[in-house]
Amino acid sequence: MSKIVIADEQPLFRHGVRQILEAQGHSIVAELDDGADALRQTLNLAPSLLILDLALPRLGGLEVIRRLRKQASKIPILVLTAQNSEHFAGLSLQAGGTGFISKQDDSSELREAVRTLLHGHSYFPSRLVGNVAPQIGIKAEEAQLGSLSARELTVLRYLASGRSNKDIADELALSDRTVSTYKARLQRKLNVDSLAEVLEIAWRQGMIASIDSVAEVTGANNSEQERFHQIFDAMPMPVSLRDVQGYLLACNRQYLEFHGVTREQAVGMRIIDSSVLAPEEALRLHQDYLQAVALGQPFSTQLVLRYRDRQMTVRSWGVPLHDAQGALTGMLCSTVDITEQDQQISSLTRAREQRRSLSRTRTLFLHDAGEQLMAQLGDVIKSVHRVCHQQPDNALLSGIQSTVLAVQEHIQVLLDVVRIERGTLVLMPRADELNELTRHEVDDFNRKYPAAQPLIVLHPDSPPANVWVDPNRFRQMLRSMFKYCLDLGLQDITLQVQLTPSPQAELLWQLSVAPGPASRAEGLADYLTQNDINPQLALCTRLIILMSGELLLEPPSAEGSLAIIRLRLSQAL
Repeated sequence: MSKIVIADEQPLFRHGVRQILEAQGHSIVAELDDGADALRQTLNLAPSLLILDLALPRLGGLEVIRRLRKQASKIPILVLTAQNSEHFAGLSLQAGGTGFISKQDDSSELREAVRTLLHGHSYFPSRLVGNVAPQIGIKAEEAQLGSLSARELTVLRYLASGRSNKDIADELALSDRTVSTYKARLQRKLNVDSLAEVLEIAWRQGMIASIDSVAEVTGANNSEQERFHQIFDAMPMPVSLRDVQGYLLACNRQYLEFHGVTREQAVGMRIIDSSVLAPEEALRLHQDYLQAVALGQPFSTQLVLRYRDRQMTVRSWGVPLHDAQGALTGMLCSTVDITEQDQQISSLTRAREQRRSLSRTRTLFLHDAGEQLMAQLGDVIKSVHRVCHQQPDNALLSGIQSTVLAVQEHIQVLLDVVRIERGTLVLMPRADELNELTRHEVDDFNRKYPAAQPLIVLHPDSPPANVWVDPNRFRQMLRSMFKYCLDLGLQDITLQVQLTPSPQAELLWQLSVAPGPASRAEGLADYLTQNDINPQLALCTRLIILMSGELLLEPPSAEGSLAIIRLRLSQAL
């Protein structure tokens, strides 16, 4: 039995999730409605899994994830949110989450995600993450910094201390272009898009040794103020220092330009005193700041604000500052305008949705055209069959009949692929035995394609596998794989079944498909080239995915398998 913590602001939604999980035998050890409690209780209770919404009061879900990872917590975290997009899936992955699903998904998606995470795997549906996952990775910031070379770390420290490209080049005896190359390399290795984010990581990881002395600006004299400005005026983004109540103590030139104020106007002001923010937005930002101060930990958040009569997307972050005795004196903060980046994301999202709409239109056309063609072929087959019955010795008519039937079979395969893409082909499971179904399909296939030796040889070597499965679609999946092997030119194939019991009354059924002895003797297995656009392989792959399984195509080798099919199915007890 697994212990699970649920953090979501909506009581009814928490109750629904609790019922689903308790029905699966899990124990809900805590239900929380804000991020700060979620962070504290997760660290105290050390559950098997944390289910977390992104939109939480007091402390956002992404920040909860970051702080748990900062505390070296390895607890699996499933993000369950109404934010159903690649952007938020990517942010969750980058923060250290191990799974992501939408509240709009079916409850079966929640059960599958929980099962997957509890088994030590991540769960990010490919339709959301797309190509983001390989690029972002889930390395912690400490590990990312650990991947930097000594020279890269040196350049990073110079940048963090406000040195210009020219200063760094002179200090290290490099050219300006080489320093720019190092900056680009730092962005790539730290998985960020701007120098501002590189410096944000440096501040969060405590790489700026001189910041502690800047904390003395609380009640500082003019010389200390001047020192602060000299250090931070070189920063390429707005930077400010606020005390624990949120009053601005000092800021750099970029801060003044960003907000359009003078230094005299800015110093002594709180966020809540802003005249250019909407009152409710200023209040929310002020409360977020005070919450970060209360926790005494860094914060980073992305917001959409109405600022100076225009809508802006900004990234706001801050790091705590302490005096020589270790007492918290305030926060070093920055707010960067990323509206252009956000607009680019919106543009890409719009283009993606347009492509999806076009794809759905094409799929509908293919489905309707396929149905019409199948109906027309049915009439042709009836006519040909009638004529063949009248002229049984006509070899030409028999050949035409065989060709038309083969065309019908190929179109049926393509039509089934389209139906799966549309979601109109559904499974109808019943209690059945997988090894027996496999044996029947092998026998039928060998009868249809007679040869000197059996085309397919099955080596079950496994106990009975009584599971809930759609027998027709299961056999269709096997048939498609066998026909794909024929299309590759193999004379024979061998099958090896492996069965592994899994928790929660499930069975892992694995089928290894390999070239048979005759194919190996003829050298047919040595030069195989996988045909990824083969219709039979496409149908087999989609049927396996429909049954929540996976297909692994192995690179051709003298001894290895050609393909491995894995299905995880509920036991029929």
